[in-house]
Amino acid sequence: MEIIVRVPQAVIDQILARVDLVELIGQRVKLKKSGQSCAGCCPFHQEKTPSFYVMPHKGFYHCFGCQASGNAIRFLMETEGRGFMAVLQDLAKRAGVELALEDSASHATTYRRQRTISPSLTPPLTPHETTASETTSKPNHPAEALDWQGFDTPSPASVTPEASFTEPNEPQGNLYELLERICQFYQRALTQSPNAQLYLQQRGLTPDTIGYWRIGYAPEGWQHLLDAFAEDAEGLQLLQLIRQSEQGHRWYCLLRHRIIFPIRDGRGRVVGFGGRALDNETKPKYINSPESPVFYKSQLLFGWYENRQARAKQVILTEGYLDVIALQQAGLAGAVASLGTAVSADHLKILFQHYSKITLAFDGDTAGQRAAWRTLNLALPLLSDGRAVHFLMMPEGDDPDSLIRQEGLSGFEQRLQEAPSLSDFLFQQLTHQADTRSPEGKALIMQQLRQLTQQMPRGNYPYLLSRFFSDRLNIRQRGLTQQAQQQPAATEFASRGTLENKLTALLLMYPQQVTRYASIHEWLPETHPLCRLTAWVQQFPLERLGPGDNSCLILGAWPDDEHKAYFLQVMEQVEDLLLDGEPGLLIQVTLLQCEAQTLRQRLRQQKQTLGFREVGAMSQRLKVLSQQLNQQQFDNVPG
Repeated sequence: MEIIVRVPQAVIDQILARVDLVELIGQRVKLKKSGQSCAGCCPFHQEKTPSFYVMPHKGFYHCFGCQASGNAIRFLMETEGRGFMAVLQDLAKRAGVELALEDSASHATTYRRQRTISPSLTPPLTPHETTASETTSKPNHPAEALDWQGFDTPSPASVTPEASFTEPNEPQGNLYELLERICQFYQRALTQSPNAQLYLQQRGLTPDTIGYWRIGYAPEGWQHLLDAFAEDAEGLQLLQLIRQSEQGHRWYCLLRHRIIFPIRDGRGRVVGFGGRALDNETKPKYINSPESPVFYKSQLLFGWYENRQARAKQVILTEGYLDVIALQQAGLAGAVASLGTAVSADHLKILFQHYSKITLAFDGDTAGQRAAWRTLNLALPLLSDGRAVHFLMMPEGDDPDSLIRQEGLSGFEQRLQEAPSLSDFLFQQLTHQADTRSPEGKALIMQQLRQLTQQMPRGNYPYLLSRFFSDRLNIRQRGLTQQAQQQPAATEFASRGTLENKLTALLLMYPQQVTRYASIHEWLPETHPLCRLTAWVQQFPLERLGPGDNSCLILGAWPDDEHKAYFLQVMEQVEDLLLDGEPGLLIQVTLLQCEAQTLRQRLRQQKQTLGFREVGAMSQRLKVLSQQLNQQQFDNVPG
């Protein structure tokens, strides 16, 4: 997390004005000139037809597919995962603008160092308050057999947890440097704690893994950080790693007698710590660093830096630090976890900026199910076309850590491949307590689904999700008599939308009826989307299609993103009117209406230029069409 400092808006505007937006984005996206703008495939979602436009004359970009938009600063923040100030500084150098920061900003990560700590911070310890330095000699312990030189730390004999490090002479300290020194302190303390070593050994962690994740140990002493970093008391207070007692007479360390997991930001800097109790009886089991000037939980994920460095091709969102570490040790890169808090929308945004698919690996208990449902609701507004969420729920009593140790890497990867998609998981959740056989139960499920899909961005996904539910619930089986269906449906259908749209929707749903569309080429241009759709459907393997609604298959296979958006819009407009009625009748009536409408328009617009015989022929054809329409209506009146 970068520290936001105050920069005059005039300076920001000057930087943006000098940066060549097309050149900047063109380094990452292949752009082609399109009028005053440049177009290319969006870097924020997968697409084949360009919908991403850079408008240098306006100073911003916009994607009409996923709705991503912003200026040069926003583009670099989202594509590189960096903070505002880091990006602004780089752009300032590129633009040749001097970036003068206000004094208050430079103080955000610094503190005053002092030679001697204030006596008020270190009152005499009460008899029951002992520190790790008062511990007597340690007994022999099974963990001593482990090779604890597997990572770059001094030998246990060369340093004790309470030993002070060589302190810098500068009067000002830096919070990032202090956190790094504290991390090294905890790593060294681990080499002096057989109990902590045994706990990690029982959890199956190797010395290499412990070194890779820089795992440490916080001693039992109430003031071990104040003892080790006597001149950095103010920095410890800013980081909230020390706290004042309720009586206000003494300060104590927040993390004591706990396994320590360093938390790093996107640049690899230590910004906080997570502390895990060595037994399950100690409450709370986990304690995390409070938020500080350098630590913001909603914008950080444990394991994010490590997996970005490993160039992980997938991302697996878990619930615990040890889940992330166990998966990495087993050879599965890509696992991350929130920092002791529930997953937030900001976390999902970070992940979706770099991955199109997120797999949630949550515990299978009630709490895990609730967490998965909550995360699903957070993800819905972010699920533009091309993005996906899968749900890998652990068996009862297991978590990713225990499961991968039981089943191994291949077994866990098989579970990942079979993890239910959002559509399957959502169907399972909504139908769990509903009667899927009754009209009332189906109506309730579809109502709940509609409330959820309304949170999603416009695109293919909400429509296809709705069709998926309809197919699974067999909603298209109707209980009305066929005569009662036909006439009202045809009459109401003819009253909404353009006739071409109605024919388009019907062909999408019932492509087997394509032979009825042979006459459209007489009154529609070949470039019309309906003509293109008709020609394409004629080449489609219709034998693969079922007897019901096939719009999902047709839209899924359609190769043109631009026309696909139009087809989806058409379906949204008239879909509810296509649930009842015989398709052949609807198509026949609408085709007659289309031809009649086209002839009337031609007569009005070209009557003066048409010959007498041509006008007579068109008028006669209109008369025939009118008779056919009247006959259709008469034949289908319920009686």
